[in-house]
Amino acid sequence: MAVREKYRGIAPLPADWRDRLAELPSVCGRYGVDLLYLFGSAARVLEGDGIPEDLDLAYVAGPRSDFFGFAEALSRVLRSDRVDLVDLGAAPPVFAFEVVRTGRLLYRRSVERENAFELSLTGRYRDEVVRLRRWAAWRAGGTRHGLS
Repeated sequence: MAVREKYRGIAPLPADWRDRLAELPSVCGRYGVDLLYLFGSAARVLEGDGIPEDLDLAYVAGPRSDFFGFAEALSRVLRSDRVDLVDLGAAPPVFAFEVVRTGRLLYRRSVERENAFELSLTGRYRDEVVRLRRWAAWRAGGTRHGLS
């Protein structure tokens, strides 16, 4: 589904969406979020002009975090329901790696937590890339079990 179709009938992001991002650290603190990334089109236009269709946010939190409460609080602070929220702890490693690589870090509870998450993610990403290459070789009729 295209972004325009997904948000049909929902008001566009407010013109001051960039200013509202500055309020997100306090929301993260209340909901036990360790890291928050902005990614997608909003991350690409953050420093320039224009208003993206939506805000793509990805977070890392402990096991007792309240996803729905956090999502509702984000929408309230951002004054928009055009917010997509992804739990990076549950996301596929390749997707999570791309979010971290191309996105903008908006909040971190600590540098140590950021480093630990990104180091762990890099390892999971590398393992997944090897697995996907083996699978692709096997699907292409390559070597036995995808191994060379």
